[in-house]
Amino acid sequence: LTLNGTDFDVDNLAGEVTGPTTATVIANDAVTSAKIANGTIAAVDLNQMGAANDQILKWNGTVWAPAADAGGTFNLATDNLTQDAGEDRTYNLNSQNLSFVGTGLVGIGTGSPTNKLHVSGAIRAEGGFRSTFGTLPSSVAYSFDNDSDTGMYRPAVNQLGLVTNELEAIRIDASQNIGIGLTGPLEKLHVNGNIRADGDFISNGIVLTVPDYVFEKYFLGSSNLKKDYNFQTLAQIGAFVKEFHHLPGIKSAEEVKKDGFWNLSESNLQNLEKIEELFLHTIEQEKKIQELRSKNETMSIELKSLRKDLEEIKALLKKQ
Repeated sequence: LTLNGTDFDVDNLAGEVTGPTTATVIANDAVTSAKIANGTIAAVDLNQMGAANDQILKWNGTVWAPAADAGGTFNLATDNLTQDAGEDRTYNLNSQNLSFVGTGLVGIGTGSPTNKLHVSGAIRAEGGFRSTFGTLPSSVAYSFDNDSDTGMYRPAVNQLGLVTNELEAIRIDASQNIGIGLTGPLEKLHVNGNIRADGDFISNGIVLTVPDYVFEKYFLGSSNLKKDYNFQTLAQIGAFVKEFHHLPGIKSAEEVKKDGFWNLSESNLQNLEKIEELFLHTIEQEKKIQELRSKNETMSIELKSLRKDLEEIKALLKKQ
């Protein structure tokens, strides 16, 4: 401790001071922090001042005195804080928990949060994102702002449900079967209701065209829908069936066995193709039948006329 240019050992202040036996008391507030050199008073220079373990010094209104740490609640800061530019900060939880309790809202990227956690921007969760299961019809686990009855929920273990307007629209079960309009799908796609497809059918990456090309080829001579299609006569079909034992354009039993599956979409369109061809052949046969009928009627009239003429000739011969 330095006073008036003289250094004193604060641990043996009495032995350092010489002079009159009557000590002079230092006035209150005479020694200020501005008069104490930095580093001249260390923690070891101070005793416990009568404090017990886990006590702190508290101002009791008159002096600083030892007292128990009463804890209490404190603000993270008494004023709004601004991070220094170019300075990152890390808060190490040290394997402890950090909890925000109460009815307040937390905003990230926004100063006006409207939910418990309101993030303005993208959210990334590298370890996965978990939510409650959700229930119907009251709520779903994942929903949209101002539309809490539309989204996704977990109806059962290893199952997923998609919901609109409080009603389950699609169910995916543990076997990855998908049900539309029902909750217990039995196949990879199980639909309770009508199915509509506006456009082409696709099978194994191949576009399956509705066989209107049959009529285009027959009546126009060519088809833009399927340029390689060829309408065959019954004689040609008969020769093909006699040789290969299946209809042209339809897979044989050997081909199906080799593939290991039967494509229903492709098969339905092939069947429709054959039905259209069959109608055209029937129309052709009907046309020929009508032509034959017309010829038969003409021949019948001519035959009647011939019979009449013969009768007249016979009558003349008798008179002669």
